[in-house]
Amino acid sequence: MSTAKKTLYATIGAGELAIEKTRDLSSRLIELPAQLGRRGSLRELPKLASSIRTEAPKRVSAIVTGGTDVLKSGTSKTQELVAEARKRSTKQYQELAKRGEKLHGSIKRSQPTKQAASQGKSAKSKVKAASTSVAKATTAATDAVVSAAEKVEEATA
Repeated sequence: MSTAKKTLYATIGAGELAIEKTRDLSSRLIELPAQLGRRGSLRELPKLASSIRTEAPKRVSAIVTGGTDVLKSGTSKTQELVAEARKRSTKQYQELAKRGEKLHGSIKRSQPTKQAASQGKSAKSKVKAASTSVAKATTAATDAVVSAAEKVEEATA
């Protein structure tokens, strides 16, 4: 998953957590009169409602701020990891290229490679000589067939 997508999903997750906490707070507010009735006086309800009204935004803000801080540190950490991975892969690529170049030179300079190249040249010249011999033999055979055909024609004429 790309860093941009991960950051977007984390932001959405932080918003969803804030909504969940707000719903939890709402359900607690609905249950508050029943709890106060069991504990004591309903006269404390305005005081508790006021404290919840001032406390809830602070809690939601703290949750969102904490989520934002996590996102920022997560994003920077992700960027550091990507940069580190890029450096490692570039270094490994360069090392592989050097290794391949070294192997190529070693093979090129080896005695078996030189022998194979020499044998290849020798085989090439032998094939060329054979080709020339076959061409000459074909020409001679053609001339002989033509000469024989002329003699047969003279003899039958």
